Parts: sequence; C-alpha cells; structure tokens
Amino acid sequence: MQLIYFKVECVFPELLPSSPVALKEVTLTRDGEIISTFSDLKIKKLPFYIFHLVPIGFRKIEHQVRGDMGKHLRFSSGYLQSGEYIVETPDGEKTLRYDALTALWQPETEGDAYLTTNDFVTKDYSLVKPVKLIYRNRRDIIC
Repeated sequence: MQLIYFKVECVFPELLPSSPVALKEVTLTRDGEIISTFSDLKIKKLPFYIFHLVPIGFRKIEHQVRGDMGKHLRFSSGYLQSGEYIVETPDGEKTLRYDALTALWQPETEGDAYLTTNDFVTKDYSLVKPVKLIYRNRRDIIC
C-alpha cells in the first residue's frame, strides 16, 4: 500500500480567504481510474492536507476539484514524499520520518524496527501534516 495526499495551499499569504473555503467534491485518479473521492470539505486553515492509502502504483496522481475555489488557492496531489510528518498515534502526536525510496517509516528509537505502511496502519497511526519548513525565499513561503 502507498500513501497519497491532496493539498490546498495559498499562493500569496497576504490574500488568505477570510471565510472557510467549501469544496463540493475532490476526486483523485490514477490512469483515469478513481482511487479516492472526498466531498463537502470545509477548509478553515491553510495549508490543508488529506492523506489516503491506495494500492501500489506508479502512475501520476491527478485531481479534479469542484466547488467554491478562491483565485489564490493552489491544489496539488501525489505520492507521499520523504520528510518528517506529524503523526497521530494511540499515545498522542509524534514526529516520524518517512523515506519515500524505501516506503519505510524510521523508528522513534534506535533499537526499534522500521515500520512499513501496513505496520503504520495496523498500529492505528494516521498522518496529520508535514512538519513545517522555514524558507528563505518569499516565493516559497507556505501559508
């Protein structure tokens, strides 16, 4: 299994919408086949993420969005990238590192085993969001 994401972000932070954004439907596809659908999303805070578990595949993830989209919003989708993520666990939120090349989650302590995506799901872990990065270049600011 693989993790995919759908992300909504603001192109210019100074133009953040003052009211929640309502998306009627978001459809994620791979090779024209629908692999995930979300409906009636109310987005109050940006960036906004949705993560979903799908069977292994290597084709591009595409998205179609219907709803009241702001002019300054950018939508993206794809496979989970390497990096640190905030993860909700039965013991509370933790930060875990994901390696996209091996599709493994690094253990919290040195002696633990790496987690596969199936182990991740079995342990009732769920992704919350990536750990925020601080950028130097204004055009790369995440709102």
